[in-house]
Amino acid sequence: MKLWKKILLILLAIFLLVQIPFIYRRFQIGSLADKINSLNAQRKTVENPDFKDYKGIIHAHTFLGGHSSGHFDELISGAGANNLDFVVMTEHTSGQYDTSALTLNGVFGNALFVGG
Repeated sequence: MKLWKKILLILLAIFLLVQIPFIYRRFQIGSLADKINSLNAQRKTVENPDFKDYKGIIHAHTFLGGHSSGHFDELISGAGANNLDFVVMTEHTSGQYDTSALTLNGVFGNALFVGG
């Protein structure tokens, strides 16, 4: 066998050996995904009437905090369009005015807005 063929075979063997940890990790992640899907399937079949799922967001900004250009009307309509139960407002502070006092508090549409 020629020298370049031997070198090529050695490089191929090294490449395959290096890939073993990645292949094993992919196998572990696949097994974990199967277990999670199995548990989710079981959870959906068992319903507890004492609990209710709430859908909402915990970090929302408007024009007040400077991280968004959205106004209250847009936030309220967005919460309604996405059937949210609650929205927690997290405006950043300003040296000129109290942004937490100016955020939405209370029920607007079908969503509870909590200012912070």
